[in-house]
Amino acid sequence: GSETTDRMLIVCPSPAFVEGLPFGKIPDRRDFYALDDDSRLAYWRTVLAESRRLGEELEEVIDRETLPARLEPIGAPD
Repeated sequence: GSETTDRMLIVCPSPAFVEGLPFGKIPDRRDFYALDDDSRLAYWRTVLAESRRLGEELEEVIDRETLPARLEPIGAPD
């Protein structure tokens, strides 16, 4: 890779995390049209709770300085 990409760090949820969300995807604006109000609110609350949990896990990884052990090259197989 280039000097820039060799030092690049991309933080993103794993495919398994996304698959575990309702409907197996990250919500988008189309969900406003596809779901009724109660369903949409429940969906978003679940996704927010899972995102909060993911953020707390990242914070713990950073605090414990275990981030390097969790890094993977871009394009690495799951």
